[in-house]
Amino acid sequence: MASPARRQEPHCKPGKMPVDGWEPLEEILADVTWPSFARAYEQDMAGTYPFFSPDWPKALWQEKVDRLSVWVHRIDGRITGVLFVQWDTHLMFRGRKVAWVIAHYLAPWGRQPWAGYRIWKTLLKEIKDRGVDLVFAQTNPQVEADAFFRRLGFAADGQGWMRAM
Repeated sequence: MASPARRQEPHCKPGKMPVDGWEPLEEILADVTWPSFARAYEQDMAGTYPFFSPDWPKALWQEKVDRLSVWVHRIDGRITGVLFVQWDTHLMFRGRKVAWVIAHYLAPWGRQPWAGYRIWKTLLKEIKDRGVDLVFAQTNPQVEADAFFRRLGFAADGQGWMRAM
């Protein structure tokens, strides 16, 4: 799937230039700011998910066959947030295109008021523009996200969230 242009957010604080957009995973992994982001992500996930170990070769393959895209949030060029989106259909919703937001993380240095909400709102618009019918997301069970996802238009779906586009 073609990657739309990255967008600079209008809510920037002076000196801070947030930009959101689809980026190739290979470039993300090679980015000089990735190691510090990855360390923060792994540290936050380790307590809840002791077997947390991303399979980057498989992710790169999924991206190559248009089954995975990565939405990146940067501040002044630094990777600050990443959302991994898998594209598929759903066996129980015949003919419906589905986006599974399989992982999403905003690093501590990017956790400003409403930042996560703005990132998700922009991502959901991009997902809708791709003709997706349903979006599924799951959160870390230690994070209370009920109000967050409901405000975005999601409904609780077991341990995760679902939204019709």
